Amino acid sequence: MIKVSSSSAGYVWGLSENSQLFYCQLPCTGNWKQVDISKYNLNANSGIELTTDDTNVYLLGMNANGSFVILSSSASTPNFTVIPVSNITPNSIFVTDTYIWVQDFYNKKQKCAKPCTTGNWVVSQE
Repeated sequence: MIKVSSSSAGYVWGLSENSQLFYCQLPCTGNWKQVDISKYNLNANSGIELTTDDTNVYLLGMNANGSFVILSSSASTPNFTVIPVSNITPNSIFVTDTYIWVQDFYNKKQKCAKPCTTGNWVVSQE
């Protein structure tokens, strides 16, 4: 795994070198389960970011259309929802108790109130 994030829901999530997604219930003793995310057409060459919060897992990536999207799912049951990302070319994602945040290479940040199902992103002033 090249990226790993643990959720307090009792699961650890990881991305392999070729952008395959896996998860394992804690305590993880190597019983990783692969999650098929191929239907979302994320471009592995653009880099996929991974983070978790208390109950969810989030993936940030670029789809085949060249648009950035976030995939959001319960950390215990992989069933992803697609959240579009607007007017920013993000290179990182992080979450707080109330917001999903994305940031670009120029430190421009946007936030969306959880669960962000409508994709209402707000530019955050520094």
